Amino acid sequence: MFEHFINGKFAFTNPAYQFNEPKFKSKVLLAIKNKDLYPISKNKSSSTILIKDVALPESILWEHRLISADTAYPIWVVEGIQNLDNKKYFLIDGKHRVHLSRSDSIPAIIFSIKEIRKILKIVGKS
Repeated sequence: MFEHFINGKFAFTNPAYQFNEPKFKSKVLLAIKNKDLYPISKNKSSSTILIKDVALPESILWEHRLISADTAYPIWVVEGIQNLDNKKYFLIDGKHRVHLSRSDSIPAIIFSIKEIRKILKIVGKS
């Protein structure tokens, strides 16, 4: 699991909207890499949040990832990212763990928009 996790990344497909930042060009894809966010996560404690408060990005659920997902690890969310569902948190890592959860709540590491912006990188154009 750690190999999938540490090599993972998350792309913000509409950064101008998601970060409420009109100066971001809408055709630019911005992403974060888990390996860049991992050092920040080590200084944080896990909090329990309600799954209904988490916006899940649209992406494929991979069967082999569901099998190997370890629910002992907290999910990673950003607080305050704009999303179409108007949820408090936006999921950046742990979709398979969320889908395996049998509870209304889940442990999470919560990042601020400021922390995410520090490690954003341009990865392409849409």
